[in-house]
Amino acid sequence: MAAVQAEIRSASLLMLYRQSMEADGGAKAISDLLATALQPTHTDVSIDATTGDRLFVMHFPDRIPIVIRRTPQQVIDTLTDLEAEARRVSN
Repeated sequence: MAAVQAEIRSASLLMLYRQSMEADGGAKAISDLLATALQPTHTDVSIDATTGDRLFVMHFPDRIPIVIRRTPQQVIDTLTDLEAEARRVSN
């Protein structure tokens, strides 16, 4: 129950924070989103045997887990984007 209460409290605070933000479709908007990014304590990965989709279960110390579903192609695209971003940042 404590995790559910923490999730509700966190969602409320995030909602208030985002409501106070100025409308901005540029880089500042992305920076504001990144500033509120969640950091899981660990992530479990499984594969849906029916679809082949990858399921990422992210666990947090103070909130309920989040599950992200990605197709195999989406995972490949994400890894490609990650490699490109890592190269960009390292230069």
